[in-house]
Amino acid sequence: WFVTRVEVLGVQGRFKRAADLTFISPPPLSNRHVRLCGFAVDGLDEDDCVLIISRDLRDSDGFVPLADENSAHRRAVRARVHYSMFELKPKSPGITKVRLIANSDPNVRSPRWTSRPLATL
Repeated sequence: WFVTRVEVLGVQGRFKRAADLTFISPPPLSNRHVRLCGFAVDGLDEDDCVLIISRDLRDSDGFVPLADENSAHRRAVRARVHYSMFELKPKSPGITKVRLIANSDPNVRSPRWTSRPLATL
């Protein structure tokens, strides 16, 4: 429900993808968008899980880059994903345990605080 737009930018092989995603941010923040390059590792036979690993899309990844300023992102702020990993582990039909590990920069600026001297007693 928090993803408002997904555009697949390219596919390389069976498990590698590049995508552009826009996420809803809570007010008063603007929405965020990321461009990711990711791949999946099917370990269901060995480890009973599937891993999805992603990071920011780079020019060296071999996908056609998009211009940063297109109409879909005019009101969204670019966030950075240094890396992310999803572990999907099926538990029973219709139930999957999901574990997420990520290092990202949502590009949220902190308000400027001015320091005032404490009143002396």
